Amino acid sequence: MPITPRPRLRSVLVVCLLLASWGCTTEVIELDPPPGWSSSGADRWWQGDVDTSYALQDLVSLADMGIAEGERTYVASLRAAQSGEAAQREFARAVKQELVALFRSDPPVVDSLFEADVRSRLPRPDPSGDLGEQVEDASRDSFNRLQRQYRAARPKLELGTDVPVPFPDSLRQAGVGGRVRIQAYVSETGEPLAMRILESAHPVLDAIALRATTQMRWEPAYLLVRNQWQPRASWVWYRINFQAPQATR
Repeated sequence: MPITPRPRLRSVLVVCLLLASWGCTTEVIELDPPPGWSSSGADRWWQGDVDTSYALQDLVSLADMGIAEGERTYVASLRAAQSGEAAQREFARAVKQELVALFRSDPPVVDSLFEADVRSRLPRPDPSGDLGEQVEDASRDSFNRLQRQYRAARPKLELGTDVPVPFPDSLRQAGVGGRVRIQAYVSETGEPLAMRILESAHPVLDAIALRATTQMRWEPAYLLVRNQWQPRASWVWYRINFQAPQATR
């Protein structure tokens, strides 16, 4: 069910920076969603009538994605597995966790490919060896195998270069900065349809990051179907860093 948008509370940020030596400067920065976009609170924006319950779903962990064996696996649990079947199950779980970034791109598709073409090819773990290294090697091989059938979306533009990301002087000079992490749902043509803040830096910086994202474009995800690569809507994760100067004492 789509989220009900809240009324817009602001259209621009106007800041008067008062410093004894600098005087007063005025910054005008757009903070509201662009035309055609809606918002809920300060952390969720979407375009048109997109299904927000789907596009803005939680993809933090495998369990959140509804993927079987999504619980955290540690080397200790691999060593504790007595039977070959249990050890193999724990090993597959550990490999999936190493590939969580790829799973986030399109959980149902990536998981179905993993189950159909990767799981049976995983090596049997050797408890007497370095299990962490075995998981890393298997994860790398599994990623390469999945890449033969599925390719995640990639950015066509660069934030801060192709897409401006303003950093208000008033915040920069005050030492206010941080990292904004965003999850965005991207169409099969590479346009953002919905986005949510995963890690907030500051309400103004969050809005700037979201607005910049509306201008981003991606090479969409592709799935190999009957020997033809077909574009798919998918999710992307990324961060925008607002690096403020360190305060001097």
